[in-house]
Amino acid sequence: MAGFSHVALTVGNIERSKTFYTDVLGMPVLDSSATYCALLTGSDDLSALILTTHDGTAFEPFSELRIGLDHVSFAIPDEDALAGWQQRLHDRGVPFDLRRSEWGHHLNLRDPDNVAVELVLVQPDADVQATLNAANV
Repeated sequence: MAGFSHVALTVGNIERSKTFYTDVLGMPVLDSSATYCALLTGSDDLSALILTTHDGTAFEPFSELRIGLDHVSFAIPDEDALAGWQQRLHDRGVPFDLRRSEWGHHLNLRDPDNVAVELVLVQPDADVQATLNAANV
């Protein structure tokens, strides 16, 4: 495998979700229709977030506690970008929290369908870095 091609999310309202991902998260639209929207993630490779609707969609609130998707995570490059994202979310009235783990900084928020979205600045601690080094990552 050569990495992710895309992640697809079933959404309750394509326009509402498209607005969130373009206006709040700044993702450019690659392609769009009444039931589908492909957004570029900013990766050096072609990588997309797909928003889609389906006939018969169950309009139940998203929960990471169900089997399936837990969250969607996007990489950010550095601490300046992390601070910039915090300000951007604050300015747009989007609730978020910031956490530090052994992997780095995690800026957590929710999309309009309550899907957990994470902006992560990878800054691994020594143990995680040793694991990554052993795996040649």
